[in-house]
Amino acid sequence: MFTDQLDSLYRRINELYAKSGLQNSSELLPAAFKELATAAEELQVTLEELQQKNEEILDVYKTLEFERQRYQNIFDLAPQAYLVTDPRGIILEANFAAANLLKIAPKFVLGKPLANFILDQQRSGFCSELVALQKSDRQSEYILCMQPRSGESLDITLTLKTIRDSEGNLLTLHLLLRDITQRKLNINSLETNSYDPSIDYPKSFFSPGVNIPLNSKFIWLVCQGSVKLTTVFDNGEAAIMGLATPLMVFGSSLTSLETCQATAMSPQVELVSIPLIDIEHNPTLAQVLLPKISRRLQQTEAFLAVSAQRRVKDRLLQLLELLKQEIGQPVSAGTRLSIRLTHHDLANACCTTRVTMTRLLSDLQQKGQIIFDSKKHIIVFNPHLKSS
Repeated sequence: MFTDQLDSLYRRINELYAKSGLQNSSELLPAAFKELATAAEELQVTLEELQQKNEEILDVYKTLEFERQRYQNIFDLAPQAYLVTDPRGIILEANFAAANLLKIAPKFVLGKPLANFILDQQRSGFCSELVALQKSDRQSEYILCMQPRSGESLDITLTLKTIRDSEGNLLTLHLLLRDITQRKLNINSLETNSYDPSIDYPKSFFSPGVNIPLNSKFIWLVCQGSVKLTTVFDNGEAAIMGLATPLMVFGSSLTSLETCQATAMSPQVELVSIPLIDIEHNPTLAQVLLPKISRRLQQTEAFLAVSAQRRVKDRLLQLLELLKQEIGQPVSAGTRLSIRLTHHDLANACCTTRVTMTRLLSDLQQKGQIIFDSKKHIIVFNPHLKSS
């Protein structure tokens, strides 16, 4: 636009020069001033328009710079490790996570060949892959063993994407690095049944008779001792729903009952609280806890089967057999139940009255099938209890 205005001004000046030979100077001078005034006004308008365009361009530049810095911050602060290299694998950009993974300051990692951080036995293979990528646009993924500047080597999953210009020339390589060292260790531990969730979470200790708090966002894992699980009915009566023993889990999220209580029963109960969100995001943890949850459900079914017996005596005998399996301790006389259950507890589990339960226990004592030790724990004689 500004060039057009100058061309127009030159044309008009040339016309004035052309007319200067045909007109008197007294007529030419006013015409020249008039033309110059008009041209100056037009140039002023054009200049203002250029200033406005420059301001708009400056605003666009500031916006682009702001967006560039915003995406640079996202890149730098991303939790995953990201690298940008040239086609030869020379590192051009590295975010903080990548520098931390490689154990080197961000400013010192730039200009280094990525191959320097790959173990010798895998380095040549990786370089060959870089050469092959010159003609490929596929996103590739590799598992490599990388050696940071200090510390032990790491198992890394490397995802690589090529970036090309409009003519298809390779410009840069974008790489995502994920440390899978701990995942592989967890899988190996899981395969050997050696992974113990209790080492990753704080432990809580409870004395006998203490109610254990239940939270829908956590589940408890029993490390030591036994926990009695009960529910309370509208009439105030409590019923035993199960006994959580070592390596068993319990929590309000594992039941649909509105009222559920957990009570410590052993001299010392040691528990670990595991957040449900950790189970959702940790497949190894979920896989380890699955059989423990399954065991808890199987026990619940066994307690339900007790109440299905028609005769109260059969319910008691089946309950004692179940308790032998769950909390039994071998002793010279038979099997001792490790926690003390009152006549009221046993009556509730068998859906009968305390008076009836006391009578049935007395009958079993007289027949030599059970005894009570000095601490009021039941000892069940072997072989299995029989109904008569």
